[in-house]
Amino acid sequence: MKKLFTKPVEILSFNTKILFRFFSSLVIILLLFTMMPSSAVGQCPNSYVCTPTVGATAAKITFKFEAGNAASDQNVACDFVRANGGTGTTACSGGSITVAGIKYNYTGNDGGGSSSPITLTYTTITTVTTCPTDLQIAEGIGCSQTSDNGCLSIIFQDIETGQNCNSSNSYFSMTLKDNNNCGPYTLISSGNSALVFGTNSFTTDTYTTGTIKAGIYIFIFTDKFGIEHSFVYNHITEVGTCVRESNLNIVKTITSGNPYNNIGDIITYSYAVTSDAPITNPVVTDDRIIGNITSRTGEIGDGDNILEVGETWTFTGTYKVTADDINNGLVTNIAFARGLD
Repeated sequence: MKKLFTKPVEILSFNTKILFRFFSSLVIILLLFTMMPSSAVGQCPNSYVCTPTVGATAAKITFKFEAGNAASDQNVACDFVRANGGTGTTACSGGSITVAGIKYNYTGNDGGGSSSPITLTYTTITTVTTCPTDLQIAEGIGCSQTSDNGCLSIIFQDIETGQNCNSSNSYFSMTLKDNNNCGPYTLISSGNSALVFGTNSFTTDTYTTGTIKAGIYIFIFTDKFGIEHSFVYNHITEVGTCVRESNLNIVKTITSGNPYNNIGDIITYSYAVTSDAPITNPVVTDDRIIGNITSRTGEIGDGDNILEVGETWTFTGTYKVTADDINNGLVTNIAFARGLD
């Protein structure tokens, strides 16, 4: 049955003062927005294992999470369960995930402890003879992203989840798939810690960070044709999202198209960008909209393409609703602005 989004809401949003810097000159500001009531944000598991149906034994998918000790492991596990429709804290239950069109129900967890991950199990009554791929599983739980033109897909996995925002006590991996032979790619990244992968030539492979702080990380991959592919990953702690304050602000709203009901409906977004310092040539990027968003109003003065203190530049972008959006019942998108300071 198709789920139709019928209630206009603007609930889930990060603090609108978030700063990332590339080489101390490129300023990034970011906002996450979803057309859906807010829920817990679950970590991405450090492994996915699918077991197909065998005789009377139901097919299942298991996920492992590691946060350093038994109590933290349980917190992270229940974050994931609640993010997928379940309830509870130290003892969580209910909820489900949908992977490759098949619904899997949460059936329990076991394990957990120092250097011993906790395992969550989801099972289905549907006969599954061929397991979904890791990419399909990651897509089903919101832990993968694919570039606008389909060139590059990434699976994010929290190898170890941090327990707070201030310590370097976590790390994650990203598995890249060069779908259309657009690589190799170069990478600019930014976030709460410097990311070192030992290379700046990326192709189909798995890359793991060193020990870092949790936080929001931005990745801009440039392919061999000079085209940028932008991704934002929220590597959170067991207690939630870590952000960094800045003097930059972005406020994102829906100006039309909410609610949506049909494939092809148009959602129009407005992005109001301000700064407490001059920023040259700012643009907005939204992961649901192809290319940089440059259409704007609000510049005053000499038209020098500098966002001055006291100005508000309002950018506008549009998105066309897809069949997946109708089936999922929501549209989630991530936007950030960047320019030179």
